[in-house]
Amino acid sequence: MSGSKIAKTIQEFKKQKDSLEFPTDGLVIKLNDISKRDALGYTSHSPRWARAYKFDAIMKESKIVDITYAVGRTGKITPRAEIEPISLAGTTVTFATLHNQDYIDELGVGIGAIVRVAKRGEIIPAVEEVVTPGKEVFKIPDRCPSCNTQTIKKESLVDLFCPNPDCPDRVKNGIIFYCQRKQMDIEGLGDKQIEFLYDHDYIKSIADLYDLKDQKEKLMEEEGFGEKSVNIILKGIEQSKQKDFRFLLPSLGLSELGHKVTELLIEHGIDSIDEILSIAKDQKKIESLLEIPGIGPSTIQAFQENFSDKRILKLIERLKKAGLKMKADPIQVADQQPFAGQSWCVTGSFENFQPRDKAMDLIVYYGGRKVSAVSSKTTHLLAGPGAGSKLEKANELGVSVYDEKQFLDLLKSLKIDFKNLI
Repeated sequence: MSGSKIAKTIQEFKKQKDSLEFPTDGLVIKLNDISKRDALGYTSHSPRWARAYKFDAIMKESKIVDITYAVGRTGKITPRAEIEPISLAGTTVTFATLHNQDYIDELGVGIGAIVRVAKRGEIIPAVEEVVTPGKEVFKIPDRCPSCNTQTIKKESLVDLFCPNPDCPDRVKNGIIFYCQRKQMDIEGLGDKQIEFLYDHDYIKSIADLYDLKDQKEKLMEEEGFGEKSVNIILKGIEQSKQKDFRFLLPSLGLSELGHKVTELLIEHGIDSIDEILSIAKDQKKIESLLEIPGIGPSTIQAFQENFSDKRILKLIERLKKAGLKMKADPIQVADQQPFAGQSWCVTGSFENFQPRDKAMDLIVYYGGRKVSAVSSKTTHLLAGPGAGSKLEKANELGVSVYDEKQFLDLLKSLKIDFKNLI
């Protein structure tokens, strides 16, 4: 398809999109030549052979009747405009984000203003323009709306933060985060249930969830908490004790310690809370974390701050006593270990390993270690079409590089039938 035909197709689709049975905010344009796709490969985030084209968001006018703020689990304070209801992208919108004070100042937003609102990515309503200004530009108060603590600005950030770790909204949102599906996945505990439990003094921290069973009879007397729903909640809490440490650690919501960093630590043998606390007490060990590709100075600083904080240490101790897993589950491995002592990295795209992590899982199963970046400690790189900087660095460091055919030949020589394992 030629460039002019692509442009024409986009314009035709834009005319039809509002009559579709599903919401859409754009089109994805892809190469339909598999060999060219293979040649272009992938970045760390997306294929190089595809591009997303976003439509201009539909904007509608409304009036700001009030401006409130939300305090997140990190303490970040996000202002939002309460607006007269409008229909936008198939939903009724009554709130729109204002991001931060700099954004408010730039637009000149105030209560009473007539504004244009759009749904960014067809999901998040945001104030985009001011049509008629309000009486004055709104200023976010310098005290937290939840706990009245003096707010602060962090270095290089435009947002205001509440620094109080005991701020009710911060604590509630931290518990909500802990229970989410991508974290500890505790069934029955959504935002509303957690807010109720917190506001009615059933729980005041993540660790209190594991004592909730002691208040079962009292909880069943509350409106909306019948025996069936309470049993679902308590069962979900109990089942969370079996979640792998690789989920528990990032679910605590500690600064810089998300899923990616947790995996990096585990990949490099730091696979338990005892090991982490041991490192936190030794400056040389802390500095050695910088040798792990993907971990930088900001992560090191957060690591020190997190594991010297008495509140966090107390939380960890309570979770230990509650019976949660404090060591990562061992990865299942084969009796045969031909990749033992080897560290493999992967880049590019592959015909037989989609996604490419399947190749790394195979290496780990047979005794090897997967790493996310090439370093002097990397022994092998599996490189497919579209390989970029990782391949260049591997060549510079003298790392053994295998393409897909060579890797398949290697598996064959080791009598590994990979098709039965992926």
